[in-house]
Formats: sequence, structure tokens, C-alpha cells
Amino acid sequence: MNNELLKQYSELELAFTALEDERTALRGKIVWEFIANKVEKEETAYGSFTLGRRSNYTYTDKIKLLEDKVKIAKHKEVEKGLATEKVTEYLVYKPHAGETETTA
Repeated sequence: MNNELLKQYSELELAFTALEDERTALRGKIVWEFIANKVEKEETAYGSFTLGRRSNYTYTDKIKLLEDKVKIAKHKEVEKGLATEKVTEYLVYKPHAGETETTA
């Protein structure tokens, strides 16, 4: 295995994580500004920014029971070989504990 490729990936992953943290913080500030200023959409030279909304629901015990029944039925289909399995291969990367961008 080419260790240089793995090192490059590790370094990119650390940089991506830092950028993602920065983007998440910035996104929170922008959302707060949109809400505080009652803005739904902002067209800029950089692109279009829109305040999105997503609803979450809490269901009754009746629905939770039905979901449990479906989960059990799915498990039974897997056990009986009736369910079709699709396997997707992908890379999993975990940095060593305490690793920072400078130690990668």
C-alpha cells in the first residue's frame, strides 16, 4: 500500500474537519442574522442564501409500536433470505487520538 496516499488523505481529512467546523460556526451566525432581521433569502454576488426550515414530529405510542413491528418484520426477512442486500464499499478513516493538523 502506498503510505504517501494515506498520509495525503489524513492531512486532507484534518484540513476538511477544520474547515467544516468553521463553516458550521459561520452558518449558525448567518442563520441568527437571517432570523434577527426577518430575512428569508439573500441574493449576493457569491450566490443565493436561503433560510431553510425542517419540521420534526414526535409520534404517538401507536406509531412507535407500528415502527417496532416493521423493524421486526424487516429483521425476519433478512433472516429468511427474502430481503435483498446491497453492499457498498467505502473508506473509513479515524485519526489517532489527540492527532492535530500539525501531527498528521
